[in-house]
Amino acid sequence: MKKRLFRSRKDKMIAGVCGGLGQYFDVDPVIVRLVFVILAFVQGIGVLAYILLWIIVPMEGREKPVEEVVKENIEEIAEETKKIGDKVQEKVKIHSESKGSFWFGVGLLILGVLLLLSNYDILFWGSLVRLWPVALMILGIYLMVKK
Repeated sequence: MKKRLFRSRKDKMIAGVCGGLGQYFDVDPVIVRLVFVILAFVQGIGVLAYILLWIIVPMEGREKPVEEVVKENIEEIAEETKKIGDKVQEKVKIHSESKGSFWFGVGLLILGVLLLLSNYDILFWGSLVRLWPVALMILGIYLMVKK
């Protein structure tokens, strides 16, 4: 039987892309996820590649023509995006009634992302001092999720 690439139903965190790639290449999906995260910091290539694979690669067990697969996958992306948006909106509502640390965290996260994007080559400089935008992002996320 011919080996085919599918998105995994069992081993998925978002869409099953990394689980499917891990299964296809017989590699631990955690390693595939780490590669995508690292590539996300290289001008967003990891995010773009993940979204493209999510659109193109069919879910495990679905044998359909490419046009149908792409249409279904785009609809799935829209549904997942709406779910994530609803969760974020709920978190914002909860935290807007509490302390301002959530909003300070949002500000730090945005500032960190902007600084990281403006100096995208920092990962290749080898200097840990230049990674302070990542530290701002981590602190921002911590402030957003702590209760």
